[in-house]
Amino acid sequence: MTPGVVVEIPEVLTTAGEMVRRGVPTAIVFAQVKDCNLCSAIGEITSSWTKKYPNVQVLVVETRSLKKYVEAWGEEYGVPIVYDADGQFREAFDTNLTHVYLLDGSGTVRDKVRPGYRQQWLDLDAQMARANAGDWDAVDANSVALPSLGDVARSSPSVALGAGNPVLVLVGDGYCEFCKDLVKGSLQRELNQLVEQRPDFRVYLLEPARESLAEGFYGTPTHDYGPRSTFEEFVATFGESAAGTEILDYLTTGKRIYPLPEHVWPDTGWAEGITLIRYEVGGVDDPVVAWGYAEKESPGMLVFAADGRYMGPTPFFLGSTGGNVASKARALLPK
Repeated sequence: MTPGVVVEIPEVLTTAGEMVRRGVPTAIVFAQVKDCNLCSAIGEITSSWTKKYPNVQVLVVETRSLKKYVEAWGEEYGVPIVYDADGQFREAFDTNLTHVYLLDGSGTVRDKVRPGYRQQWLDLDAQMARANAGDWDAVDANSVALPSLGDVARSSPSVALGAGNPVLVLVGDGYCEFCKDLVKGSLQRELNQLVEQRPDFRVYLLEPARESLAEGFYGTPTHDYGPRSTFEEFVATFGESAAGTEILDYLTTGKRIYPLPEHVWPDTGWAEGITLIRYEVGGVDDPVVAWGYAEKESPGMLVFAADGRYMGPTPFFLGSTGGNVASKARALLPK
C-alpha cells in the first residue's frame, strides 16, 4: 500500500470501545506491543501525537500479540489501539509488518514509512504537523516512500534510474550479520557473474561511511546512528522515556553499547558495472533519504527496471546466499 492508493478504513472498535472514524485524516501505525525492537517507543510517540495533532486520528493496529497485552498497552498509553483479530486492517493495508500510513480525509495514502531509525520518526512527526495543518501539498512534497510495484522511482545522485539499464541495489552496514555471511560466501562471485552475463545490469552496493556512522549513537534496540543532534531532537520531541536509557547514557556520558564496525562490502574485486557507494548518514545517497528504505539487516535489496520502474522484492529480500541475490535479480528482471 503506497502513496496515491485509496483505502477504506475498517469501521471497528478500539480496545477502549471507541469506533474508528472514516472521512478524517488518519495516521495508522501497525505495531507489536510485545517483542518488537522497532516498536520500542511507539507508545510514547503516538501518545504525543494524540495531544499535539488533534486534527489527525491516530490509530495503532496490532495483529500478533494476545488481546490482554493489547488492551493493557492501550490503557497504559491512552492511545486508540485496534486488536485486529479478524485481519480487517491487515487485509485493507496488505501488511502485518511495522508500518506507518498517513491518510487524508478521502482515505488516500499520502505517506508510508517503515521506520527503522529515529530520524524517520522525527520526519514523521513533521509530516503529522503538516497534515494537522491541512497542508497536504507539503506532505506530498516531503514523502520519500518507494512507489508501487511497476511504478517509476526517483534516482539518487549516485544511483541513476531510468537511464536504460536495469539496476540492483544492495544495502547493508557493518552490523549486518547476514551481509557478512554473504560476503564470506559467494556474493562477489555471483554478482560478478551476473554483470558478465547481463552487461546491461548496473549493481550498486550501499553502506554508511564508517566516519559518518561514528558521529552518533549506534547501540540497541536496533542499531541506529547519525549526528548527535538527531538523538537530542528525539528526546526533545518525544521525551526521555521514548529515548530509553541507552540513548540518555550516550547523550550524558558518550557511552556506546557496541564498537564501531568495519565496512561490510569489500573495497576491491568487483567487476565493471558494480559500484561501491559509502554514503553520509542522512545525506542524499542514504537509501532512507532517497527512497525511505531502512532495511539493512537482511540485507536490503531493491531492483529497478531499465525505465526506472520499481520491481521489488517485497516486502523484503529473504534469501541467504549470493546465489539467492543474483537469482532474485534475474527473476525480477528476465531478459
